[in-house]
Amino acid sequence: MSQLKNYVEKELSRGFSRDVIKRKLLSSGYDEHEIDETFSIIKQKPDILVREQHIEDSRNKLNAHLGKTNLIFATIVIITIFALSYLIVTYYVAYDQRVDNIPQIEDTKTTEEIPIEIKEGDCNQGDFKCSYNKAIETGDSEYCQGTTRPVECEIEISTKFNNADLCTYDECFITFALENNYPEACENLESEEKERCYLRYSIEFNDGTHCPNNLFECQFKFGSDEEKQELVQELTETLGEEKTKGKLINYAKTNDDSSACNFLPSNIIYEDIQLTHQDYCVIIVAYVNEDIEHCNQLSSEEFLEKCNNIIECKEQGHYALSCLYLD
Repeated sequence: MSQLKNYVEKELSRGFSRDVIKRKLLSSGYDEHEIDETFSIIKQKPDILVREQHIEDSRNKLNAHLGKTNLIFATIVIITIFALSYLIVTYYVAYDQRVDNIPQIEDTKTTEEIPIEIKEGDCNQGDFKCSYNKAIETGDSEYCQGTTRPVECEIEISTKFNNADLCTYDECFITFALENNYPEACENLESEEKERCYLRYSIEFNDGTHCPNNLFECQFKFGSDEEKQELVQELTETLGEEKTKGKLINYAKTNDDSSACNFLPSNIIYEDIQLTHQDYCVIIVAYVNEDIEHCNQLSSEEFLEKCNNIIECKEQGHYALSCLYLD
C-alpha cells in the first residue's frame, strides 16, 4: 500500500488526473478497490487544483529563466553602449587632432604683408557687409580684409576704379590684366606668377609680345610651323616620344587648339577602329571643349559622324573614346 501511495502522490504532483492514474494502475494489475482506498488516504486535491499547481510551478521556472536571460541581454546592451561610446569619443578625438595638424592654406599674396584687421572706427569686427560697402565706396583695399571674400572684393574695386595698385593678391593682378587688357599689371608679381600672368594674357589676347620665350606654351602658340616642328623634335629627344605626345595633347585641349594635333604622329594607336594619334587628339579637344568644329580635322568620315554627336555623348556620361564605339 505504501508503494502504491507514493506512486499516486508522485503522479498527482506531476499533474496527471485521478482518472488517468487509475487507468494506468488498472492496466498494471492493481485492484480497483485498493486504488480507490489509496486515493482516499492521500486525500487527493481536485484535478483542476493539481493542474493549476503544476502550471504555477512551470511559470515560476519560466520566470526564473527569463530573469536570467534578461540580465544577460541587459549586460550585453550596456557593454555594447560603452564600446560604441568609446569608439565615437576616440574617433572625434583623433579627428580633432588631424584637423589641428592640417596646415592652413592662405591665398597667395605679394611680398608686401597685408594687415588682416579692418580699419578701426569704421566697421565692427566681423561686420562683413559694412567692410564690403566701405571698400566699394572708398576704393580702399584694406576694407576688403574684413570681408568674407577679400580677393573678389579687390578684383571688384580695382576694376571699378581702374587701378591695378588696389590689388594685393596675385589673382587680382592677373584678373585685372585680363579684364582690362593691361599686361603691365603682371609686373607686380613674383617670377613664376609673373610668367603665369603673362602667359594667360598672351593666350587670351593672342599676343606673343609679352609671352615668356622659355615657356613651351608660348613657343608653340606663337611659333611658325617650322619652329613648332623643331620644338616637338627637341622635346622628343629630351622627354621621349610618349611624354611629348602627352604634352602636345594637353596643350591642345587646354588651349582649345586642335591644330596642335597635326604635329603628332599619324600612325594608328587602336587597330580595331583604325584611330591615329592625330584623330585621338582632335576627339579629345572636341570632347573637352565641347566644340564640334574641331571634328572637321578628322581623317575619317566615320569618326566625323561620331564626333558631331560627341557633346550629346558627353552629356550622357560617356568617355571620349567610348563615344566612337556607340551606335
